[in-house]
Amino acid sequence: MNHTVAHMAGAGFLLLLAAGCNRPAPGLNDSETAMNGYRIEGKLIDEFLRPLVGVQVLLYYDLSFISADSTSRAYTPSSQGEVVTIEVKDRAGQTVRTLFSGPAPQDSLVVVSWNERDDNGDIVRSGLYTVTYTVAGVVRKSYRLIIDGNQNSVTDTEGRFVIPESDLPVDEIAPYYDSSDAFVGEFQIRNEVFLRFVAPSFARTFRVALVKNKITNFVVVLN
Repeated sequence: MNHTVAHMAGAGFLLLLAAGCNRPAPGLNDSETAMNGYRIEGKLIDEFLRPLVGVQVLLYYDLSFISADSTSRAYTPSSQGEVVTIEVKDRAGQTVRTLFSGPAPQDSLVVVSWNERDDNGDIVRSGLYTVTYTVAGVVRKSYRLIIDGNQNSVTDTEGRFVIPESDLPVDEIAPYYDSSDAFVGEFQIRNEVFLRFVAPSFARTFRVALVKNKITNFVVVLN
């Protein structure tokens, strides 16, 4: 199984649109400013050079297949009634969702699914997340997972948007699960992404190549 087929399981419509798009990656020659890591700064305008405001920016990763070996997401309590806290943390180590906190079921593995929502009920950004099982302040088990296809930005009153370095974990390897929470494989995040711009009147997808320690800065004209 190659990485294209595997990623289509999670976001097939994106790859189909990207493959059928004859327009080159937007504005890669416009400006590349030095920085640490990766960052995207873009602007959306119409054919009359007016800023496109309130456009959702969805982020998809280009993934390279590494392995079909799955990582167990279950935790085995060491004692009956052991108090376990299961949390989802972002790349900065901040807790975005507490999935469970309390005594573990007796004589049972502990595993909790995640619907990609935070503690406020909002869909999280595309990114790399870690699920931790903590007992008495000690992390007893953890695993990472890749989330993509979610909104990471929205254009402001000038049509501008930013995808920060924290949302671009290039070269990291982690499991990928499809929309039904089925394991697809271990993948490495490559230095290309797909940005899908969504508004009531249009939805367009572009491939963007990233350069390490450079800000990728471009303007997209949508008509």
